[in-house]
Amino acid sequence: MLDMPGIKIAQAQQTLTIGSADAEVAAHLHIPTHAPVANVHRTFRGPDNDVIYYAEVIYRGDVIRLEIDLKP
Repeated sequence: MLDMPGIKIAQAQQTLTIGSADAEVAAHLHIPTHAPVANVHRTFRGPDNDVIYYAEVIYRGDVIRLEIDLKP
């Protein structure tokens, strides 16, 4: 989105919650019911605070890698 002309992202937020797959999610992701999953919500807002992108995504737990730089 950063490369799209006319799109200006002023704020981006992501929330990641670890949970377990219900029967429907498990079937879609080809994993056992109750297997770990990461539920991710992303919101990008423009300079006027309007939402320009919103997503709710569920990732398989075996493909999640979270890397965070911790600074004092």
